[in-house]
Amino acid sequence: MNLLLKFIFLFLITQLSKIDCWDIKSCDANPSCKFNETFLSQDTSQNFPKNCSTVCGIVLINGTTDLSVEQLTELFKNMRILVGGLHIRNTTFENLRFLAGLRRFVADYTRYPIYDAQLRITYNRELRELGLLNLTTIKSSVVDIFRNEKLEKLNLPKLEIAKFLGNYTIQFLMGYDKYPKFCIETQVLDALTRRRNQCDLVVNSDICIPENAPNVCTVPTVGCQRLIGNLNITKGFDVRKVESLKRLYGTLNITNTDFTDFRFLGNLTHIFQLEYAVALYVVGNKNLKNMEFPKLRRIYTSKDQFAHFADNSEASHADFKSCYALRKAALHEYFVWPEFGNLRSCEVIEFPSKSRQIESPSTPTKNQTCYVFGITYPCPVNSAFAL
Repeated sequence: MNLLLKFIFLFLITQLSKIDCWDIKSCDANPSCKFNETFLSQDTSQNFPKNCSTVCGIVLINGTTDLSVEQLTELFKNMRILVGGLHIRNTTFENLRFLAGLRRFVADYTRYPIYDAQLRITYNRELRELGLLNLTTIKSSVVDIFRNEKLEKLNLPKLEIAKFLGNYTIQFLMGYDKYPKFCIETQVLDALTRRRNQCDLVVNSDICIPENAPNVCTVPTVGCQRLIGNLNITKGFDVRKVESLKRLYGTLNITNTDFTDFRFLGNLTHIFQLEYAVALYVVGNKNLKNMEFPKLRRIYTSKDQFAHFADNSEASHADFKSCYALRKAALHEYFVWPEFGNLRSCEVIEFPSKSRQIESPSTPTKNQTCYVFGITYPCPVNSAFAL
């Protein structure tokens, strides 16, 4: 029985992995469902395959699109899957509910240039929400939601899957500008960051505080699983308030404590810092034996220096395993990050004899470079790797 269940599971996984191929190949099987026009207008809408549930092509709606919301709703009412690209820019729509029937978007970069085969919603000056109420799946290299100044929320209540074809990381971009009325829903963040999804967030945003949501808090509370706001842990902090915490939407500050480890954060899996700030700040903890966060899987921040460690115990600053784990959680595993401990990379912590170090750090000049493991990069101030 166990072998049968394993076989069924592997079969389902294999079939699910082919869904993108099915979507894309269906474009060849149904040429009448292709939309080959440059952009959507009264004239080109006559060629839109409005009776097809799967539409293949680049759909561009912009300021020259002379179709009303009612006409667009009628045009798209049967479209459930779009294979190709979707661009909506320079419009005056308040929402995109004329696309409410859309369930899956699959970028087809095999037929179209990669810039065209993306999901981009940009420069829509009256847009308050997306309102793609039935969208469950986005598979694209980039989702770009940019310069929609009046945007208040995304409203993607059924979103489940977001990743790039071929299991690469999808870039979910909203830029570094922060709009006063906008907040991103925890439900959307949870969907984008599920274990099976691979998503890199570039979002400068507040977090929407859900009403009457269980296990959500804005201050540390016993039993809270999702904390919206910074978590400040200092000497004497009651660790019972964070023992159930799984997701933190803010910066984790741990300063001047007597803790020897962070096992009291044993359920923490995600840290989201969406305001271009350090996500993890650990300073002045003299008794730390290591920097391990037992279950931490991802750190999301738009800032390259995602963490800051200083003035902790020597033992903790020598903990190269935790250094690698944190760097991987922040998706910084493929380049040198020279700011763990006393301006040392994880490689230098693990193999100090193989690095070229200067015992007395000097302040680098404007054009000075640093060197670690054959890689050169601009020196941070007071770097120990100045050449």
